[in-house]
Amino acid sequence: MKATVAKINLRYEVGYAQPLFSQIGTFLEQIEPIYDALRQDLSVPSDAITVENGNTFATAKITVSLFSGKWVFESRLDGYKVQISDLFKTEHYDFAVKCTGKFSGAVIGFIPNATPEFWQIQKSTWLNVDDSSESVTRFLNQFNPYGDSHDPFNIDSTKTETSARFECSNREKFWNVWIAMEKSIDPTATLFYDVLVNHFTGSLLEDMESQSQHLKHLSDAFLKKPNLEFV
Repeated sequence: MKATVAKINLRYEVGYAQPLFSQIGTFLEQIEPIYDALRQDLSVPSDAITVENGNTFATAKITVSLFSGKWVFESRLDGYKVQISDLFKTEHYDFAVKCTGKFSGAVIGFIPNATPEFWQIQKSTWLNVDDSSESVTRFLNQFNPYGDSHDPFNIDSTKTETSARFECSNREKFWNVWIAMEKSIDPTATLFYDVLVNHFTGSLLEDMESQSQHLKHLSDAFLKKPNLEFV
């Protein structure tokens, strides 16, 4: 089945068990390196950067909001996250991953010895296909109902006429993945394809680039049997 990308959303979040800074002033020193990292590839007006409730330790937050709020980079005392919406080409997604990696590097530069409790990366894709609704149902039915497997993997899946869902965890390598392919409720797309990967303390994949490649590998493996072709 041939498909075209309608839009892609990217979300990336890193969380720490303990606050990363003991002083608000130290936390706010991130503003300049975050700005410098992002402006290498993006136009970042000075008013795009805000500090919310920066006078209180519990609620300090640095936010960079671009493209009418569709690109948001946020650093908090307990971690950081990125939410990027409405990417209309795979090249735009790749560029967003690159910018996210630079933002992550700027934040990590202030906390080089801190170990995250978790990393989470999510790619949500809306697709259009020319086939009928019945063809889409047949396509979804091609996904294997993966059964349980031996350690270190724990695999489970569900399948209906409108969706196929897959969950897998690798306890030895400290990651799990949740994948869903279903008929889109968005009228501008036919299919919705969502991939969410979690890495935990102990994972060997500790940077945005390797985690995004891991997500791509898992996503491609899931799509291999039904042979979805992107055009």
